[in-house]
Amino acid sequence: LTSFRTVELVTESIPLTLIQGLAFFSKTGDRSIIPTLSLASSIGLSAAISAQIAYDYDVSERMRRIEPDFFGYLPSATRRLLFVFVQLFLISAANLAIRSLTFISLAHKPLALALLYGGEMVLYFLTKILSKDYTIVAPIEGQTGTFVMSTIYIIITKQMVNWTGCSHFRRPSVHGGLYFTVTFIITIAFGVMATFNYDEKRGWLDKGQMNALMLSCSAVLVVSLCLLVVSIERKYVRTFADMRTGAKY
Repeated sequence: LTSFRTVELVTESIPLTLIQGLAFFSKTGDRSIIPTLSLASSIGLSAAISAQIAYDYDVSERMRRIEPDFFGYLPSATRRLLFVFVQLFLISAANLAIRSLTFISLAHKPLALALLYGGEMVLYFLTKILSKDYTIVAPIEGQTGTFVMSTIYIIITKQMVNWTGCSHFRRPSVHGGLYFTVTFIITIAFGVMATFNYDEKRGWLDKGQMNALMLSCSAVLVVSLCLLVVSIERKYVRTFADMRTGAKY
């Protein structure tokens, strides 16, 4: 089920959000209530699915038994659990909003977009290769098949982290805690760079308004991430800075 949700987010929900965002923020974009709610619901639904994936895995007794050093960070008290789930949701929503605004701001500069996102993927691939953590255990025979499956897996999980910031994928066997946290810094840095290149002639927001919107989303992301870290079970805080890879885990 998680695999289907992940693929759906990466291949359908997130691209749909980008398309809606491009249309909404364009110079002739429809700013009435229906398009506004449609864009907000796309971001909200993606964030809810991301938060649900993290929640489902962490409360699973089976996963807590298999990987007790990673799963179990959600508190058992109902109020604290609800508070943490809200932070997971806000992190994903703010992260997706920043990435979407970055894409919208640089849509008129496809080369810049390719350099940013392509360079980020190349860096991640190099990190995986150098840490000897590229291949995954897949039910397929042959080195070629394993390589192809590993590449697809890396691309999909990386995009999940890039666009939703789903905390489940900070596992050492997937993204790694430290790289997961650094990705948020990269997201905000991309957003700041994008606003400097925003062409207000192509949209109805002026540069100051776009800067304010990007800053607001970044503030929500940072505050929610900090609240998440201080609200989970203390012994799992280190998982957000864990340098172990799948090969060492």
